[in-house]
Amino acid sequence: MSYLSTRTLSPPPGQIQWDHHAIQPPSWIYTFLPPSNRILLERCQQAAYESVLAQRQLELRFADRYKALCPSSATDPSPDSSSNPSPNPSTPTPTPKTTPANQITHAQSIDGLFNWREDYIPGSPTLAPNAKIPRAAVRFQVDRAAYAAYTEVYNLHLDEYLTGPYTRYRAAVAEVECGVARSTEMRDMDRRMFGRWWGEVFLREMMRWESRITRLRVPTFEVVVEEIADAVRVGVEGGEEGALELGLPLLPGALSLSSFGG
Repeated sequence: MSYLSTRTLSPPPGQIQWDHHAIQPPSWIYTFLPPSNRILLERCQQAAYESVLAQRQLELRFADRYKALCPSSATDPSPDSSSNPSPNPSTPTPTPKTTPANQITHAQSIDGLFNWREDYIPGSPTLAPNAKIPRAAVRFQVDRAAYAAYTEVYNLHLDEYLTGPYTRYRAAVAEVECGVARSTEMRDMDRRMFGRWWGEVFLREMMRWESRITRLRVPTFEVVVEEIADAVRVGVEGGEEGALELGLPLLPGALSLSSFGG
């Protein structure tokens, strides 16, 4: 896997395979499940489906944090500081406005770091390490205010997911479990059979997604910039020396990493 793609979430967003058949109850369960419990199970299945779909979209928004460092062309970068500070700290040299071309270059540079893999390519006739990204092919424009705006919107989506689809799913799980435990129409053997499928198949599949939720809190600006710097050190030609010269986490406000690309 690439360096950036495994930061925080592994498998990375958009690449985890969801076995939707695992949450589909097998036909034999319906041979002993009372009608009232069937309704609860069907509601839970639908809630699980909606929760996973919402989480998949949220994870893709989470993965956009690197590209969100670049301000939109309609807004100016942060005026408080720049990549080339003025000798007088009170009058910093303004960073040039972002252009659509800068946005495209920044996004392509992020994609390049995501796609680069240090290990050799499976099936390659050689076992040589993967070639590093040419230094001239990488250029970023990073702005603190742009990332703050992204963070604000992302946190709203995260809260909506946690208080909406995910909360409804967890409530549905509790209703199914309470319904089965209290049912007077199910034999103990039926409960054990249901519990085996419920725990080993349904909940296990859903836990693959639930276990990722706690890692969906967006990192700070400094952490994300440092992650990019680490990726540059690892995957870009001469990146180790260049990243050390930039000192990315120490530069507030707008940072133009234009030294990568001339």
